[in-house]
Amino acid sequence: MSKASRNPGFFIVPFFQPKEGKAISDIEKGFSEFYRQVEDGTEATLYYGFGSDSKNVVCKECYMNAEGILEHLKEVDSQLKSTLGVANLKSISFMGPEKDMKGVMDATKGLGPMYYDTFASVMWKDNFSPGLDRTLHLMQFFDIKEGKIEEAKKVFEELCQVVEGKDTDTLMYQFGVSGNKIMGQELFKDYGGLMSHM
Repeated sequence: MSKASRNPGFFIVPFFQPKEGKAISDIEKGFSEFYRQVEDGTEATLYYGFGSDSKNVVCKECYMNAEGILEHLKEVDSQLKSTLGVANLKSISFMGPEKDMKGVMDATKGLGPMYYDTFASVMWKDNFSPGLDRTLHLMQFFDIKEGKIEEAKKVFEELCQVVEGKDTDTLMYQFGVSGNKIMGQELFKDYGGLMSHM
């Protein structure tokens, strides 16, 4: 296991739903073009992949910095517009340190996004590898009770410290806050990494 870093990742989390008369498969037809553009695109990409169920498609993507997000959005602009011909953007969230995210906020405010300010993170960047993405990704969304946000942040900060001290196949463990909401991003090398983490 490589040395852990407290440098945060910069996330985009978009959820898509098929438009009336369209199916998940119509959205999935565009995956190969997204992947091609990512492979040829910014070197700031840490990982990129899609997942779907019977109602939604989600893209899991993370970048080394906010500039990587902006470069990626330019690179996939035409394919994203094509996708929005068959899908609605149900929601989109961004996570990164607020002090670094102004450019992203200015460029994406028309999408109606949620912005999460990273307050706890640990990453093993050297363990990311190019090629087919076989990572297991957990996304968590918490609604924190009124008056409990600082207490909740402390709990998640302590969790990051515990994970940092464990020899697991964890690639990233990060949390961000927006008002009374907390989003968690947990990335593991594979299913075995998740099991050893638990």
